[in-house]
Amino acid sequence: MGLLGKWKWRFINEQGALWRKVIAEIHGSSGGFDTMGGGSSNNSTWSSIVGSCNRIEHLGVPLNNLMVRKIYRGTQTLFWKDNWLNNLGPLKECFPRLFALERFKDCLVADRWVLQQGVWQGKWDWNRQPSGRADGDLTKLVTDLNGFTLDEAQDDRWEWTLTSSRKFTVASLCHAIQLKMNLNDASVPPFTWNSWLVESAFSVLFD
Repeated sequence: MGLLGKWKWRFINEQGALWRKVIAEIHGSSGGFDTMGGGSSNNSTWSSIVGSCNRIEHLGVPLNNLMVRKIYRGTQTLFWKDNWLNNLGPLKECFPRLFALERFKDCLVADRWVLQQGVWQGKWDWNRQPSGRADGDLTKLVTDLNGFTLDEAQDDRWEWTLTSSRKFTVASLCHAIQLKMNLNDASVPPFTWNSWLVESAFSVLFD
């Protein structure tokens, strides 16, 4: 499962790759990773990969939260749908009432957090003005955003929280899975991780 988790990392990072475009066309813009059932209902290799990533989550290894979006320009990151703010998870899950009111649900960070008259603040576009609990949620969201600024000097990028380099490694994910499954017990033989399996999976993605 750790090896197949690499494909989620590649999917979110290789935005311009042809293979990714094909997957997105078949399984949706999220590649099926936003569905608890493991993507489409067919038995394709990609659906198996998505299912493996879901099983990693079910084991208690928070794969989604281990892949964190580092924001600079804010022009390449979805405000509501990507995990980018203080590792809270996607804001649509943290603030579902606000997400329901959002007019443009695929808006970017730079669309909703802007510098106006020397102050960074929200630039919202609601179907109707938040009220009641939603208004309280908006206050909480603005508090979470307090002090956050954008930087035009660099592109946004994904970071992997389990390594000092902030880059994904299969070994780091496998180690996290082993720890969660108590595989350090001497009575349980460790997994043998073969890197060629990932490339083999890729070779049959489009069969």
